[in-house]
Amino acid sequence: MALPNGSDSLNCTQILELKSSAKPRAEEAFFNQEVALSQRGLISPANAKKNAIYVVHLDYGPNPASTRLDYISEFTVTMPILSLTGTSDVVHDKSVAQVY
Repeated sequence: MALPNGSDSLNCTQILELKSSAKPRAEEAFFNQEVALSQRGLISPANAKKNAIYVVHLDYGPNPASTRLDYISEFTVTMPILSLTGTSDVVHDKSVAQVY
């Protein structure tokens, strides 16, 4: 997936702020890792204290001003999150992204 207009970089400012309603101090609520798969438009922050991984999708628009965060999913994991890495590939003409 190429960036719009064949450019090498994209400048976009949009803020995704994760807060806990249960803990008043962020350092008590979150212990985050993060992986970005920019070719697939995915950002995956992880919350080790909740054993949760989130996947946020970036919808690349035709120009930086129209690029937006358009989807977020939460996945609960059973094993502790010690680190996070991601890969992306094309398998049988389908785009595949994996987070480990």
